[in-house]
Amino acid sequence: MSTIDGFRWSPSGPVRDTARDNPRSRRCPTCGAAPLEPCFRMRPGGRQVLADYHDARKQPPAEQPAAKPDPAAAGRRIAALGRLEAAIRAAHQRYERFSPDQRAYQAWAAGDVVPHRITQALDLRGLDGPGVDEACGVTEPQVDMWEAGELYPTWESLVLLAELTRFPPEFFTLAFDRPPLRAADTSLVHHIRQLPPDVDPVLEFLPSAVAAVVPAQEPT
Repeated sequence: MSTIDGFRWSPSGPVRDTARDNPRSRRCPTCGAAPLEPCFRMRPGGRQVLADYHDARKQPPAEQPAAKPDPAAAGRRIAALGRLEAAIRAAHQRYERFSPDQRAYQAWAAGDVVPHRITQALDLRGLDGPGVDEACGVTEPQVDMWEAGELYPTWESLVLLAELTRFPPEFFTLAFDRPPLRAADTSLVHHIRQLPPDVDPVLEFLPSAVAAVVPAQEPT
């Protein structure tokens, strides 16, 4: 250990945890010493390492003022979360109030049966012909008219159709999120004569068809 101009220095001077480095270069602001290295002074003949740090490096970092809590903002957030949780609970209770069959019945009574869902179910199970009408408790060609949206099925017929195709009644009331296949690509070509190749799937029943069946069984 040697002393030069009042500075104690050594090739392997001690490194202290309190050293403060330039936040941009990570080096001593005075001499440019790398992080975790002691400071040094330039002397004729080369650098000399100090056993201490320059004063600028000894200063502790400035503390950032802590953000003041905002009780009003916190209260607003808590209130908003409470409203959201209440809305979720209410929606869940409304949904759980009905079983799947009850939900399907409500949708059927509202005229929400989708003709193309009937076509889909029959196609997927490979079902067609007079046997389908008989299994659904109707006579031919009523199932064909269901698929065409011209005749609305009764609730009893829809339940029989669900049992025949092994799809839940609720399936026939599900709206499409995207356009389904064209009618010409399904078995509907066997039910409607001279079907143009670009006919779109039938996605809803005629209002008159719904009104002819639903009011008799579901008075409003």
